[in-house]
Amino acid sequence: MVFAVVGCSAYDDPVLPEVKSFSGVSGDEPRSVIEARRVLKRGGTAADAATAMYFVLSVNLPSAASLGGGGVCLVFRPKSKKEAESIEVLEFFTKASIDNSLNSVRPSAVPGNPMGIYALHSRYGRLQWGELVIAGERLARFGSEMSSVLLRDYKVVENALLEDKESQKIFLGKNMEKPRVGDVLVQTDLANSLSLIRSKGVKYFYGGEFAERLVRQVRKIGGTLSLEDLSSYKPRWVNTVSMYFGGDFFRKHRAHFAPPPATSGIVRAHILGMLERSGSLTDSQKENAYHQMLRSSQIAFGNRNKWMKPDFTSNFSEKILLSENYIDELWNIGNGLKHIPTKTLFPSSPARPENPSATSFVIVDKWGMSVSCEFTMNNNFGIGRVAPGTGIMMAATPLGVGRGSLSLGPMMIINQHSSQLLLAASSSGGVASATSLAWVVANTYLTKEELRKSMNKARVHHSAVPDKAYFESGVGKNIKSSLQQKGHYLASTNSIGKVNIIYCSDGLPRAPETCDVQTDSRGDGMSLSIIEQD
Repeated sequence: MVFAVVGCSAYDDPVLPEVKSFSGVSGDEPRSVIEARRVLKRGGTAADAATAMYFVLSVNLPSAASLGGGGVCLVFRPKSKKEAESIEVLEFFTKASIDNSLNSVRPSAVPGNPMGIYALHSRYGRLQWGELVIAGERLARFGSEMSSVLLRDYKVVENALLEDKESQKIFLGKNMEKPRVGDVLVQTDLANSLSLIRSKGVKYFYGGEFAERLVRQVRKIGGTLSLEDLSSYKPRWVNTVSMYFGGDFFRKHRAHFAPPPATSGIVRAHILGMLERSGSLTDSQKENAYHQMLRSSQIAFGNRNKWMKPDFTSNFSEKILLSENYIDELWNIGNGLKHIPTKTLFPSSPARPENPSATSFVIVDKWGMSVSCEFTMNNNFGIGRVAPGTGIMMAATPLGVGRGSLSLGPMMIINQHSSQLLLAASSSGGVASATSLAWVVANTYLTKEELRKSMNKARVHHSAVPDKAYFESGVGKNIKSSLQQKGHYLASTNSIGKVNIIYCSDGLPRAPETCDVQTDSRGDGMSLSIIEQD
């Protein structure tokens, strides 16, 4: 960072140095955030930082982001003298094996993360691939400290996980003692796999000798994978789905989302669209804001079953789903003053549990390029088995209730007239990922509330089925009483979602002094920034 030293007297207003540039990163796992910031500081793009960050995550958070998992990223590159504006979505979801059977011992998925991250770097990276992979490789080879994030995931499935000898090698000490925060975990097999990816590229992962070995070992542990699965796997670049958002007179601002099968993108858009129409967030009565949040999320989730197919794609064009007329129709469902039971509004709406195991991050570089990603193993630690000799925790098949890309859907808001990034956000937490992100974005972007305050504000959640209004402990008695009077069935919960967000009220790269980056206090993540000043 560069700081200007300015003299002043008691009678002079201090002359503050001008902010020249801003870059930042926020994520659920601290060590990966530190590595991403290091890449940004070296002059890497947001895509370079995302590449390095992912490979650290593959070591430090195999519960949600191992080499065996998959995910989705939204990427924005602002217009410059050398390059045209670009905003697009990179899909690298896990896929079901062609010989997959839900009756197999442990049906596993075809990995998407290595190929997806390679595609991201190939299109938007500047630094050498090898120097970005090596940070994760070194952590695996020489040891990385057990984080509270990983330990929390581990404790949920400890007994099942330790039935696997390969997992025992990773998590238990020499005397078979259970892991604690700060314990050093060495993953030599994973380091060797990362070394091959670094030196030979991801093609070696998806074809050749390593792929043959991976298939053999996955089948040995009861998983499902074939050479054809690996050789035919390809990530996809697709267009975002978008809508005008924010009510500016010139309609400059568009909110962009990942499209189905990342179905949470549409749900988030619908909640935000209804909250914008409600005008309740600027209401002096906080009770109404919480009621409208619950109503909007209930309608968005209840309506999802009308447009979503069993494979999570859409029955309708995404342009129709995010059209003003469609969201107007959603907003006009029922009576906005009272809670109406889901069985009345959406009689055939089924219960749909969603896997909460995921992780996310957002990154922006000083040129305004932004990357917002979400990853999942389709279950906490996937199938709970490591492919012997590879160090790779395998993801569960995306088939089955609540798995796959159902809860994924990163977003951004762009000033399309000036090609400026205004906001980038991602979240995790299963079904609550949509409501948590929408609540923070709406409070920050629509009301111009300070970002940290929006992040810390107590949250509520309604997913249509069950017909309950979940609330965090910070929701006050008066608000709860008001919600009950409006007909809501209340249920307490410890926390609702985890959000990572970057917000630049006047746009980046034009106004770096207006930027802030935050991670969610409900987790143990980290957010870091680099501010260059004249």
